[in-house]
Amino acid sequence: MVSMLLNKNSALACKKNTEEHTPLHIVAKYGFTEAAKELLKQCPDAIKVVDLDGRNALHIAIVNNKLSILELLLKYKLPKEILNKQDNDGNTLLHHAARLHQGPSILWLLNDPRINSFVINKEGHTAWAYQIPIEPMAQALSNAIDKGDMLSLVNFLADCPEGVYSVTPIRGDTAVHLAASKGNDCVVHHVLLYTNRNVGFIISKNINGDTPLHLAVRAGHVKVVDHLMHYMAWAKEIEPNLKLKEPLIMQGKEGNTLLHEAVIHGWHDLAVSLLDHGKEVTWTATEEFIREYHEYAGDVVSTHDVLLVIRNDDGDTPLHLAVKSGNSVLVNMLIGRTKVMNLELTPQYAKERWRSC
Repeated sequence: MVSMLLNKNSALACKKNTEEHTPLHIVAKYGFTEAAKELLKQCPDAIKVVDLDGRNALHIAIVNNKLSILELLLKYKLPKEILNKQDNDGNTLLHHAARLHQGPSILWLLNDPRINSFVINKEGHTAWAYQIPIEPMAQALSNAIDKGDMLSLVNFLADCPEGVYSVTPIRGDTAVHLAASKGNDCVVHHVLLYTNRNVGFIISKNINGDTPLHLAVRAGHVKVVDHLMHYMAWAKEIEPNLKLKEPLIMQGKEGNTLLHEAVIHGWHDLAVSLLDHGKEVTWTATEEFIREYHEYAGDVVSTHDVLLVIRNDDGDTPLHLAVKSGNSVLVNMLIGRTKVMNLELTPQYAKERWRSC
């Protein structure tokens, strides 16, 4: 029927109704794949058209759970601008798929090199905020990572590539979390390859709020930390407009940054390495940072400087923690790098001092 109508008047393929829907929007909503093929044949530009909500036919397919339409449309040679199109709320295809927990849609999109998984919507969230990895991790995968068994790891992911998007049932660790915590750089590399080198995994948090980098720092795995940081730098180089959270200053368990963790566990070389990475990252102060750290606002010019002044949940900077631990080597190193020093007691330390009197 669609073919017959279009043969008589091909302009119908691009005609809009009062909601700015084209026929392609309509067939996407109801899952009519053959009609979608015919419409795209007659009017390829229909895929670019958005409705009053700013949504194209791909958005419509996802929000209406018409995965056959999505699968069909992804096979077309569409530019990344269409696949990463934001609707009026700033949501991309991946935002909608993640919010609706559409496993197949998420896998198709994350494995498509045209997809940018770091687009931020109007609520300030990337699609990762909706906990993209939703399947429980297979024991075979966690065992392979735990033992550093490369053969078993490669065989498992070859047979079950979607397993890389799974998480452990208790802590919600991804495969990258597990690999980073074990310190096996080769395993980290291969797991990232199976994520299509999606650096969103590097900044994803588990139930405790820890990223893979937090776990690697806590365990003192310098090589893995450097590897993951270089992946982040690589992502920013190939996609300059990529809006990524800066992993160096992301706060995990108890509000600790990576530098807090390095100091807590006495990893001097790792602390130095993190600060050196911070020198390479420029810093633009947010309103929130200026409000909380107004006394440092004029002196902070790089992420290196930010790392030294950020306080954890107890009000401690890395220098406070180094002093409390009595680690003179770390204290001297941090003092040597600090522009503006806060020598006041933190609330928690003041409380402990009062109790000991």
